[in-house]
Amino acid sequence: MNDIRYSSVEGRSERLVVVRLCPGVDLIEGLLEVCAAHRIQQGCVVTALGSLSKARLIYAVPDNSRKIGIKYCDPIEVEGPLEFLAASGMVGMDENQKRVTHLHAVLSDAQERIYGGHLVDKGNIVLATIELVIQEFDGIKLLKVEDRETGFNLFVPKSDCDSIGSN
Repeated sequence: MNDIRYSSVEGRSERLVVVRLCPGVDLIEGLLEVCAAHRIQQGCVVTALGSLSKARLIYAVPDNSRKIGIKYCDPIEVEGPLEFLAASGMVGMDENQKRVTHLHAVLSDAQERIYGGHLVDKGNIVLATIELVIQEFDGIKLLKVEDRETGFNLFVPKSDCDSIGSN
């Protein structure tokens, strides 16, 4: 039997912020701006839907030279129009106290091809609308740091009372 390893903290759901991003806005930049305007430092994107004129995403590909045998591909750009079918993700802080995201999405194009992966900064441009709901966390800190086991920058959940350091 495998050991079940995890880290977790308990907190509370705080505010909900419901957002509409308008045409031409970069999705990640817009999400981060909304979080800044509402003073959200950590939370989750509960749902998101709408359309994009283009998308920029990455996904895992095999790489035996890496610690866990995978790496992320170079960003791929998908031209729209794209239906933004679903997304979920996290908002937290990096080691420099800058807001960062981890957002995954499922998209489809006019030929009914489906795309999915991790949305990356710069290049996910709203076409008609992106409607999303952000849930703020209370009592929880999410710090994105390099995970020694995987070699990836990942969110580590901490209690507001915990000192932030390496895991």
